[in-house]
Amino acid sequence: MLQSIEVNLSEFEGEPVLNIAAGVAKELKHVTLEDATLPECSHFLHGLETFSLTNNASVPTREILNIFAQNPALRRFELLCEGAEDHSNPTASATQQLQRVATSLEQVIILPDLPPIITQVLSQVSMPNCKYLELAATFTEVGDDLRVLDQALAQFTPRIREALSLGGRTRLSVESEYHYHWSNTSEDEGFQFSFEWTGISLESLREWIRGLIGSVESPPKLAIILYTPLRDIVAALGEWNEFDVTKLTIMWMDPSSEEMDEVVSLPGFLGDVMVDSIGALSWRFPNLRELDLSFAEYDLSEVFGMLNKRYLPDTYVREMNGLGIPIQTPPRIDLRVQNTTEVGDAALITALKRHWGVKSLQQGESDT
Repeated sequence: MLQSIEVNLSEFEGEPVLNIAAGVAKELKHVTLEDATLPECSHFLHGLETFSLTNNASVPTREILNIFAQNPALRRFELLCEGAEDHSNPTASATQQLQRVATSLEQVIILPDLPPIITQVLSQVSMPNCKYLELAATFTEVGDDLRVLDQALAQFTPRIREALSLGGRTRLSVESEYHYHWSNTSEDEGFQFSFEWTGISLESLREWIRGLIGSVESPPKLAIILYTPLRDIVAALGEWNEFDVTKLTIMWMDPSSEEMDEVVSLPGFLGDVMVDSIGALSWRFPNLRELDLSFAEYDLSEVFGMLNKRYLPDTYVREMNGLGIPIQTPPRIDLRVQNTTEVGDAALITALKRHWGVKSLQQGESDT
């Protein structure tokens, strides 16, 4: 009895008609379609538990929404496409009352090129038991798209806030100046989310996240992955107070010459002292506990110099405190650097291990 089927029509020319089991397969539970159009009124799209559609073109919103209506036992839904075939007003879609209820749905993955299809699905289908939500899109009208998406995500907002309140760490991957991926990395059984946006600024992302997480008793922990430490991006992230940044990973390998003037010296940046209005001394990312430089080509002497600036000797801290100058010393750090065979680096590795600001030192690329 046919229970699972995968159809790939990428090698076919034109638009072949999909007709499986004459449209009748009552025991079919799992369907994966690649480069295929949705067959209208097909009985084999009834009673499914998992459904996946990959299409390089736009898809009809009505037929996508019918998937939820025709499959009350659907547990996993995955859609990769260009966007919506019909161009209904996204703002109107976002403010519509939820018309369908997908009680069994646990995993939702929607990765279009354009975001309106996300709004149309999430604003019209209630997913009360969804445990995993993965979204990705490229934004063109930044302000309008983000506001509409915020409305469409209203049913998930309480679950996102609850997940953040449990103390797990989220991760922000900065792949370029306008490409960001924010997700939670908790391995608990709670709600999991993954949002990957292209075409928005860091400030727009910050405003969107600020509205999404609302007011919390303590800032959620955040791990940041920087593919290239651009000066403006690093400086802006260093001022974020919505999150408690506890880990920083630099993926910078060999930036092009065009980027060199815009790349910040991260060791220098982390070592620079900040002075507030009352004269207290502190450093950027004040709660940083993990620093992964294993992918970057930083000179170990620069890293050692950063540690000397960021972690002042206890005697000096006491003297400054006695003079009425408070110093907010960062927590000791778990440091990871590149493997090295350079002559003279062995002494620097030993010095790093013994530094009073280093909790532990590891070498070699991590799994991030």
